[in-house]
Amino acid sequence: MDIKYKIKLVEVLRLRPADLDALDSVILSDSCLEAIMKDDRTILDKELGAIAGNEKVDEKTRLVAASLKSLLLWNTASDELDNEYETMMLDDSELDELPVEETWESKLYKENQANAKEREMAFKEGKKLLGELSVEELTKRYCEYTMQKYPQLKDGFDNGLYRMGMADFHEYLGLRRKEYLLPSELNNKEYMARRGVMDGLNKLIDEIYISELDYWKREYKTWLENRHESRISKKSLKMFFEEKGKHPSDKVLDRMKMEL
Repeated sequence: MDIKYKIKLVEVLRLRPADLDALDSVILSDSCLEAIMKDDRTILDKELGAIAGNEKVDEKTRLVAASLKSLLLWNTASDELDNEYETMMLDDSELDELPVEETWESKLYKENQANAKEREMAFKEGKKLLGELSVEELTKRYCEYTMQKYPQLKDGFDNGLYRMGMADFHEYLGLRRKEYLLPSELNNKEYMARRGVMDGLNKLIDEIYISELDYWKREYKTWLENRHESRISKKSLKMFFEEKGKHPSDKVLDRMKMEL
């Protein structure tokens, strides 16, 4: 494989020096290599997947291909998340101005916005934190920060705010575009923690509603009386909350209906 292709693959896959031998383990087509030079990763993903799934290829090569495909997926997802974050922040200046309580996360964020030296310090702090926390604890930090930064989530889960919160916290840790500098163990830990954020946020939001359920039951009954209605239904519960600008989950609605 020509050195120019190897250099491009190192950039795309963000390989560390210790991983360079992997480039000689897989054979890619000329069309794939040319596509990579044009920043088209589609063919690379398909060919790595084909090698990993080919039972006629030796086990080591298949494992290397599967590993490189995993790196490609991770890096692509991370880049898309970063781009989505930047777009959302440009399109929604109001959210950008939301106040954030001074916490250790806020401190990391400020460091990350300063000069290169301070950004490096933020990365080191983030790396240290990843080593100290379990996957569950890291997921909890993601959720707590996101709820703090975007309190609108208390009204109901919002996919856009969820993604922005993850991107923000990733930035606070100093990890943006530096994931490839992390040891594989920490990189995987951070990835696994992200996977639990959506469920974690939904759980926190449900807990808020359930803690206030007695209040919402009284409000709902008053709402029904004012409408001269008495039939309790999930449909009317949704209508009631929509008028309040709230969007509880089906789990909360079912429990409220059951208790009424």
